[in-house]
Amino acid sequence: MITTFCANISASGSQSWTALSDSTEDTIRVATRKNTDPGQPSGVILTAVSTSWLPFSHQRVFELLADEQQRCQLEILSTGGSLHEVAHIANGSHPRNCISLLRINAASNSSQNVELLLQESSTHPDGGSLVVFATVDVDAIQVTMSGEDPSYISLLPLGFAIFPAPNPLPAATSANSGNGKSSRSGHTDEPASGCLLTVGMQVLASAVPSAKLNLSSVTAINSHVCNAIHQITTALKGTGASRAESPHAGSD
Repeated sequence: MITTFCANISASGSQSWTALSDSTEDTIRVATRKNTDPGQPSGVILTAVSTSWLPFSHQRVFELLADEQQRCQLEILSTGGSLHEVAHIANGSHPRNCISLLRINAASNSSQNVELLLQESSTHPDGGSLVVFATVDVDAIQVTMSGEDPSYISLLPLGFAIFPAPNPLPAATSANSGNGKSSRSGHTDEPASGCLLTVGMQVLASAVPSAKLNLSSVTAINSHVCNAIHQITTALKGTGASRAESPHAGSD
């Protein structure tokens, strides 16, 4: 899933991206492609990507997104239900380098209404991290477990890439810290710890490869990406350690 996700959100020359805003900050870009290959749904696939700087450490953001207990705060991934890990496959020495099969426990869940989420996560202490998801059905899992070729199972992964990054505007942070001195005076504050968070989402806009893109699909995925960033930021600010990592902590 990670390989497919990275290929579909990359800025390669084979994809033409369109910005949905003229702003240089938190701009969401979209691209479309027509797919007929196995492994992903056939039709017109709409992809949206946005990168934002967050005043939180890269590992803290990764833990929020990778841990199923913490992630219950994010309705974008759990649809309001709790998550239970039913299978875990290690994929490296780090405990978070793994593939997990999660069951979404909705309040009205029944044996005929089982929602499953496949998660693949990868992290490096000094590098970046990736958390990628895709919804799957029970039949697809049974095909995989029976030893049949899983390459024909249609997956449309969404996910997050997190990379360590200091405050991109340390000068502005120092100048606004309340001391009234310019950040160029030689007594600058250290840049706040932070990270770059890239959100990538994909939807099947039409099951007909020759169909034209509907504007409502663009509006919907734009709203979904914005909601994701808002929910993640809100969840991180709600934890006790958030103030310690804030660029304005201790400036009072």
